[in-house]
Amino acid sequence: MKETKQTFVRGAFILIFANIAVKVIGALFKIPLTNIIGVRAMSDFNQAYSYYALFFMISTAGLPVAISRIIAAANARGNRREVEKIYYVAMRLFLIIGFVGSLILAIFSGVIANAVAVPELWQCILAISPTLFFICLTSACRGYFQGMQNMIPTAVSQTIEASGKLVIGLAAALWAKSRGWSDAQMAAAALAGITVGVILSFTYCLVTKRSVQRALGEIPPMKVRSSKSITKELIRIAIPITVSSSIMYLTTVIDSTMVISRLIGIGYDKEIAQKFFGSYTSMAVTLYNLPPNFVNPFAISLIPQISANIARGAVKATKRVMDSTLRICSTIIMPCAFGMGALSERILGLLFRNEELTVDAEGKLIGSVPLAGGLLKVLAVSIFLVSIIYVTSAMLQATGNERLSIISAGAGIFTKLISSYILLGIPRLGIYATPISTDLCYGVILIMNTFFLVKTTGYRPSVRRIFLKPLIAGVACAASAIFAAWLFDKFLPAKLGTILAILFAGAVYLAVLFIIKGVNRRDVSLLPKGEKLVALLDRFRLI
Repeated sequence: MKETKQTFVRGAFILIFANIAVKVIGALFKIPLTNIIGVRAMSDFNQAYSYYALFFMISTAGLPVAISRIIAAANARGNRREVEKIYYVAMRLFLIIGFVGSLILAIFSGVIANAVAVPELWQCILAISPTLFFICLTSACRGYFQGMQNMIPTAVSQTIEASGKLVIGLAAALWAKSRGWSDAQMAAAALAGITVGVILSFTYCLVTKRSVQRALGEIPPMKVRSSKSITKELIRIAIPITVSSSIMYLTTVIDSTMVISRLIGIGYDKEIAQKFFGSYTSMAVTLYNLPPNFVNPFAISLIPQISANIARGAVKATKRVMDSTLRICSTIIMPCAFGMGALSERILGLLFRNEELTVDAEGKLIGSVPLAGGLLKVLAVSIFLVSIIYVTSAMLQATGNERLSIISAGAGIFTKLISSYILLGIPRLGIYATPISTDLCYGVILIMNTFFLVKTTGYRPSVRRIFLKPLIAGVACAASAIFAAWLFDKFLPAKLGTILAILFAGAVYLAVLFIIKGVNRRDVSLLPKGEKLVALLDRFRLI
């Protein structure tokens, strides 16, 4: 068996498809889980998961990247002995980090639960705490494989993890519900399924690593660096990436920590506050999170071209690629943001069961789907903002200015913290303060990222050249979606009408985009298999 290697493009494609598969499986997990245990229990699930995820980001965001970089360098020198030493040093480091992180989560589960005014939450935090230990070990393995330019084990392990969560988590939730467990206990059972999925993923990585090591045969003796030197380099590379990633994720932690207690503070019943938060996080946020994940891989696959142009001193070519990257991502994300905003309640109604939450001051019933639909309309703005932030942050990294993205993220989090606290204190806004503060947060980050790009590279994105045509097509998409939904309601069942309205709006978006010449030949050619796409569009005279 020969050592498996992929080119960058092939490796990027493998991770793109794995990323899409994981996100789809994640949605398939969250949607039925919400329908099984209800939005009240999902409030506990999402709160506990957000604290785990913050520890996960701090523990693993930067180190796998650092491992892959220094392993790739050692492997390029042909020093397999150093490659193996880096792996074992990293594994020991991750073992310590994972153990300490899991212990902190377990010991302070009660303290965290009481601090956010949800005492029963400790059960959920305790249930997910072991996951951190195993995900740290899995991340060490993934960093090794990526450094060896073999993306398949990472992709497979991510899929195993997500599939285990889906099957075992849902089965545990169903079992807990059949036993008549409380909301917090049902959420804890579902979270325990995540732990099992991660253990399965780690087992696969470990078996694959040993298989690869046996296939490579005996390692020739070579001079290697000390463990201390390797550890120092790992930490030096990992810290900036970890800080930036962790700061960005604090938006979720702020919501988990602040929303319920602030809503209770302005007069909400605790149960209602939890149901509102559960509707927001399990329904609105689940859909909001999907579109940016389809843009991010495209941004990543285009960034090496920016780096290569900079290395050659090709300033004009660099700016053209930046223009194209932004225009491609804008073209992809505009219909998602506008369409989701226009049909938010109807799309949620396709996927989730509508629960009766409470009665408002006017005596009208508030259901989980209408509430989440209204919240998603506000949050749709951030679908666009986050997607463009992915691109601008990647551009800062490609131009050697990755530390500036930490400043942008920090300013955004400060905005989120202050605006959340103030807006959640306004009874008229209530839970709507949460997506508004998220929009403000990402708006600040995007403005600062753009400022830093202009300042450090001289590149000024043109609103007219990059965003205007996708914006026009996006508005047409939203208008046609609303009209089609209204029309189909007259003679079709609501869910079928919604599906047809989505398809009709997508067709209108593409038609308008081609009519106003919003598809650029150079942009398409930059995509993977771009030349074939250009030839296909040429055949139908669409470009």
